Amino acid sequence: RYSAADWKAAKAIYYGMITLLDDQIGRILQVLADTRLDDNTIVVFLADHGEYMGDHGFAGKGFLYQSAIQTPLILRGPGIRAGARLAGIASTVDIAPTLLDLIGVPEPAGLNGVSMAKALVAGGPLPRTAALTENDDDFVPMKARALTTSDWKCVWYCGEALGELYHRKNDPHELRNLWQDEAYQQVKT
Repeated sequence: RYSAADWKAAKAIYYGMITLLDDQIGRILQVLADTRLDDNTIVVFLADHGEYMGDHGFAGKGFLYQSAIQTPLILRGPGIRAGARLAGIASTVDIAPTLLDLIGVPEPAGLNGVSMAKALVAGGPLPRTAALTENDDDFVPMKARALTTSDWKCVWYCGEALGELYHRKNDPHELRNLWQDEAYQQVKT
């Protein structure tokens, strides 16, 4: 229902909001530098979800397409390599173990997630090989689970025989659903 001009206008507004947010984060970082608190402060920037911005013809969030579940995660602080971009898979449940590890506090029993501190400090791969994403929001027509690895993303609609299967390297924009393709049935199991 949206024209190319509508999407262009929506993206311009969205990018304007990101610019405003960037400016405000810059102000916070400047205060940390001015007060010399940046030497012992870990700054974490993340979001709870992404935004389709026209991908698959959608706006908003809800379905488990990569543009909605991939979120920014930026960490800055003492010992963290500046400017490093880490490839791989991470989950928001990894934030608490990572922060505790960075400040030298033992994890409490039962804490979910894995620490990314080693990769942030010394480099190397992120420790996670897969991430589970869940959507149980009431505004989505079906509850869903997605398991994402470096090669695959498998989405299952709870209680249904429906799903989605994407080869992430061959189809990074998730345009070819392999769920029904006989050649890929073993990947789902």
